[in-house]
Amino acid sequence: MFPDPADAMVKGGTFPNVENLRAMAPGMTKHQLYTMFGPPHFHEGVWGVREWDYLFNFRVRNGEHPFVTCEYKILFDKHDIAQSFYWKPASCADLIAEPAPVAAARHPEPAPEPVQRFTFSTDTLFGFDATRLTPTGQHQLDAMLDRIRQYGRVSRMQVTGYTDRIGSATYNLDLSRKRAQSVRDYLVGEGVADAIIQAQGRGEQDPLVTCTNTQRVPLVRCLAPNRRVEVVGEVAR
Repeated sequence: MFPDPADAMVKGGTFPNVENLRAMAPGMTKHQLYTMFGPPHFHEGVWGVREWDYLFNFRVRNGEHPFVTCEYKILFDKHDIAQSFYWKPASCADLIAEPAPVAAARHPEPAPEPVQRFTFSTDTLFGFDATRLTPTGQHQLDAMLDRIRQYGRVSRMQVTGYTDRIGSATYNLDLSRKRAQSVRDYLVGEGVADAIIQAQGRGEQDPLVTCTNTQRVPLVRCLAPNRRVEVVGEVAR
């Protein structure tokens, strides 16, 4: 039950601190509430009573009146601890609701780079001293094609083969060319247009690492990054 607004001692009500109202919660004492809102606005008294009633005004931007008046009731337990809070009309609770957070401006995701670069170890693409792709190598190339095609239609591809420095320069150049051609042939077989893909071998040129090992096994292991096939794919947008 709410008292008649006409019986209020504070005629017309007051404009409360909205942040204080938002902080209201069970467990607050009368002293805390008195500090926040002052004494109740009706004749029920302050101490020795189980409820306080207020008339609160809130400014509104729309409507015929510059503000609306709401009744607010606080119920206490026998220890003067606030337990319940009520509005009349109930819609007044919406006037102190936290404002909706402003959504962060969404920036469009950056467009994918038109050029996709991939580097494959020839130790996994081919067997030792071989130019025929292994099943593992074919799987790696399939995964590369799937990734490129996610961005659009392939407009151009360049396949470049490299070897390490072990062996003669002539032999290495020929091996790198054959391996690059093998990769090209496979990609054409998987749907890349023959006219847009080129292959070349560069032998032991452009090494990624330099190794000083003198024993063959550690040297071969150290030079592994140089034995590679690089594929550059351009995507038409």
